[in-house]
Amino acid sequence: MRRRIWLGIGVSLTVPLGIAASAGTAEPTVADAATLRPPTEPLREARADAAEGGEFGEGGETGIDPERARHDPLAFLTALAVIEAHYVAGLAAYEAGLQGAAAQLFAHPIAEILVDLEPVLAERGVPDLGPAMERAATLAGRGAAIDAVRAAAEEVRSTLQEAARRAPETSLSATALQARLVAELLQRTARQYYRFDRVQPDLEGWLDALGFFRVAKARAERAAAAIAAGDPELDAAIRRAIARIEPAFLGVEPPSERLPVALLLAEARRVERAAARLR
Repeated sequence: MRRRIWLGIGVSLTVPLGIAASAGTAEPTVADAATLRPPTEPLREARADAAEGGEFGEGGETGIDPERARHDPLAFLTALAVIEAHYVAGLAAYEAGLQGAAAQLFAHPIAEILVDLEPVLAERGVPDLGPAMERAATLAGRGAAIDAVRAAAEEVRSTLQEAARRAPETSLSATALQARLVAELLQRTARQYYRFDRVQPDLEGWLDALGFFRVAKARAERAAAAIAAGDPELDAAIRRAIARIEPAFLGVEPPSERLPVALLLAEARRVERAAARLR
C-alpha cells in the first residue's frame, strides 16, 4: 500500500506507507518526524481525491469497509475507533513536540476513512466530523498552543462518542459488542506492530500501532466490570493480553528492545477467540 505525503498547496508525493520516505533511513527515530510538513486543506483535498477515485478513497487503514459499516455494528464501531486512535496517537505526538507527525495523524483519517464513511454517518444522524478533524490538523500544523490542539482533538473524540451511540442494531449484548471491539483493536495493534517490526520500520506505522493499543486499553477498562460479570475467562484473557502487550507501547518512541511479534499476535488471537463466545 502507498500513501500520499502532503508537501504544499495542492502538491503531494506518493511514497511507501509511513514516514520512512521523508526520513530517508531504514530505522527512523522520533526526531525524523519533526521534519514532516503538515497537510494543507486536508478535508477539501481528501474529498476531491476520493471523488476522482484516488487512493485516498480506497477504504482506509487495514481495511475499513463503509458498506459493511452501514449494517454491521462492529464494523461501524471499528471505523470510529480507528479514527479515534489517530487522534490519541496524534495528541501524544504533539505533546512530545512532533508537530508535523501530529498534523499528519489528525489529517490521515479524513482521507483514509471519513470520505468513504460520510454517507453512512449522515444516514445515522451523526454530525459532520470533517470540519472538526480539519481544525485539529490545521492547529497542529500551525504549532498552536497545546491546550488548543487538545481541545480540538477532544471535540473530534466527543463527536465519535456520540456517533458510537448511533451504531446499527445488533442481537449481541452491549458487553459482547464492546468485547469484540477490544479484540478487533488488539488484532489491529498486533498487525500494525508486525508491519513496523518486519516490513517497514517507520514512525507513522509505529504511532498508528500506539493509537490502536491505547484505544483498546481504554475500551477494555471501560467495559471491564461488565465483561468480568459476563465471562470471567474473557476478562482474564483481556487483562493478560494488555499486560503483556503494554511494554511495547510505553511512549511515542519505539522501545530499544522490542517484544516478539508472535507474542502480540498470539495474545490478540486469544482475546478474539474468547470474545467470540460472549453473546
